[in-house]
Amino acid sequence: MTDFVLLAAACDWQPGYRQRLIEAYQATGLEGPAGDEFAATTMEHSGGWRAAAVLDEDGRRIGQSSSA
Repeated sequence: MTDFVLLAAACDWQPGYRQRLIEAYQATGLEGPAGDEFAATTMEHSGGWRAAAVLDEDGRRIGQSSSA
């Protein structure tokens, strides 16, 4: 069974989200510094977002969902 847990503190989800953004930008061929800049701009606007962790049946975090 899958479960969800709200991540109240931004430090619980923002670093991983930022890294995934950078990796997605780089996968499209965007150079490293440009990907970092785009991710930084997105993260500046993420302060009011909410996030939830997706947990597997053993309580391990296997994913995440964020929304504005």
